[in-house]
Amino acid sequence: MDDDHALRQVLERREALLLGERGILECVATGAPLAEILAAIARLVEAHGEGLIATVLLLDDFGRLHVGAAPSLPAWFNDYIDGQEVGPTAGSCGTAVFHRHPVCTPDIAHDPLWERYREFALRAGLAACWSVPLLDRDGRVLGTLAHYYRTPQDPTPRDLWLGDIARRLAEIAIQHERSAAALRRANAELEQRVADRSRDLLSSERLLGESQGLAHLGSWGWDIATNVVRWSDELYRIYGMAPQSFGATFEDFLAQIHVEDRERIRTMVEEALRTCRPFASEERIVRPDGEERVLASRGRVEVDAAGRATHLWGICLDITERKRAEAERAASELREREALVQAESAREVTRLKSAFINSVSHDLRTPLTAILGFLEFIEDGVGGPVTPAQQELIRGVFTNTRRLQRLVDDLLDSARLGAGTFALRRQPTDLVAVVDDVVESLVPQAEAARVSVTFLPVDGPALAELDPQRIEQVVANLLTNALKFTPAGGTVTLAVAQTPERVRFTVTDPGPGFAPEDKPRLFLPFGQLAAGASMGGTGLGLAISKELVVAHGGQIGADSRLGHGSTFWFELPKGELQGS
Repeated sequence: MDDDHALRQVLERREALLLGERGILECVATGAPLAEILAAIARLVEAHGEGLIATVLLLDDFGRLHVGAAPSLPAWFNDYIDGQEVGPTAGSCGTAVFHRHPVCTPDIAHDPLWERYREFALRAGLAACWSVPLLDRDGRVLGTLAHYYRTPQDPTPRDLWLGDIARRLAEIAIQHERSAAALRRANAELEQRVADRSRDLLSSERLLGESQGLAHLGSWGWDIATNVVRWSDELYRIYGMAPQSFGATFEDFLAQIHVEDRERIRTMVEEALRTCRPFASEERIVRPDGEERVLASRGRVEVDAAGRATHLWGICLDITERKRAEAERAASELREREALVQAESAREVTRLKSAFINSVSHDLRTPLTAILGFLEFIEDGVGGPVTPAQQELIRGVFTNTRRLQRLVDDLLDSARLGAGTFALRRQPTDLVAVVDDVVESLVPQAEAARVSVTFLPVDGPALAELDPQRIEQVVANLLTNALKFTPAGGTVTLAVAQTPERVRFTVTDPGPGFAPEDKPRLFLPFGQLAAGASMGGTGLGLAISKELVVAHGGQIGADSRLGHGSTFWFELPKGELQGS
């Protein structure tokens, strides 16, 4: 139960971390302020770390670092380090940028990198720091992510993992903001130039139509006194309207705006008329066919000699496709992060499961060994004479205890294979000899089941580089399986064949076989078919066999027709003995 509780806690923490990352990426996609996003990243790391304080510093064009987010540090300390220079002994962050690799300072009080800032760091209660540079797609430094600690120490593996997540989120946010800022500057410059010339261009309809058609940019003018709105041809195309269908008044213009944006645009225009200042907005329009488009609009006010507004001039750029691309990119980044977190969670679940099985199996093996020992003492009469009836009961206990011991052994093998903690001990081995040994060891079981075992003659040895103990386990699993399903009086047939590159083993039984749709389940852990479950067994033998064969670089499979028996087989490469 403790292991189940621990597993639930791990999954809950991972889910909370994933939700936090998703929220941050959504903020990036929706254009939230960079300072808010970086502060959210710092708080996310602090919430999932133990005793760490997270900060993000941004590098300017002059080689100085500025505080981007440090929500848990004192304001006076942030003011002191803001604008620090980059260099080979500029604390952990300045040095990380200078060398372009992570810098760890487990003890600020005695590290020479902190000589310039030590007094203030210690006054702020900071004893250790780990810093990693933030890089853009071209390898240029954007800033740093840092973890501070209140006690001298190195970052834990979990801290480094959280730092890697935070680093990637910060890099995405900073690059997105800088790209958006560059685009805004370019748009502003372009739009300002176009807006400044809009009034002159309106005198030449042909030139205006050609230029706007090429740029997909529409322009407009509004004569306030007459309430006449004039659109360029390109703006009509953007709105999906014909000139004769537009009433050419301010109210007709507002009617084309999405109902949820309409009042905001009206208020913006009224404010521009009152202040005579330029204005800008993004708004949705609804075309006559019902399609929604997103426009970026810019405008300015023309005033008369008395300072009264007489005209509004502006431009509209259709940014629908850009908005869709931004949303798809943000969604793609979110899916990638979710996939990474899910993969990490799956690996953690597998590790915990394997650790649980390994621990429980070891704890069961010790008392089972003791039980078998005591049963042998009782059977040998150490505690006194044993009656025939008691002997029968003891044999039943022996049988079930050994069955439980086989289950424990299978669980241990499954745990080791799942965790990748087992190692093959390859050596030149004759597969024929391995099969002979297994057949000899299972003679009592075959006789008890009244089943014959025929090993077809082989011309010489079949040598390969393999682990004889592990392949003997595979052969024993397949042969035991065949004996279990063969009716009394039947015959199990074994064969070994080889090519210059591979060796092959097959075991054929006349049992009930299996349906084609059941084939994918044969080699899954606990994937027993109905017939197998009714005859006992752990349900792990075939799964373990597959893992061992695959670890040798081989293949394993089965062929059957329902009601006509089955053939199980595996092939192994000869390895260094190839061609011998």
